[in-house]
Amino acid sequence: MLSRRYVLTDALDDLADVADVVERLAVADVVLNTAADLLFDHRRAWTGSGKWLPRRLLQADPEHGGALLDGYRRLCETGDPERFADAAGEILALVGGPLREGHARTWRAAAEPGPR
Repeated sequence: MLSRRYVLTDALDDLADVADVVERLAVADVVLNTAADLLFDHRRAWTGSGKWLPRRLLQADPEHGGALLDGYRRLCETGDPERFADAAGEILALVGGPLREGHARTWRAAAEPGPR
């Protein structure tokens, strides 16, 4: 969950700064999917993708999921990210808030080579 909190924090920062329409939509996709995953985990709900993502979001949490979807639709239709960013920020607050400084991911090999 820490990695997803970091990814969402970073993507929300990017969403506030991006001016290019295509880049904004690409960042919005990251925000939508990451916020949805965090909300699914927080509510211990089934995940979904494609057409199932909005269905599962509304089942898992009608208030937060609905606000996220409404904000995403508004961003796609008008280019205005404010409502979407606010909804994703509320989900981020549910799971511990933004995560920036001090976060590190370590890589571990799937299998260490054995002696020969």
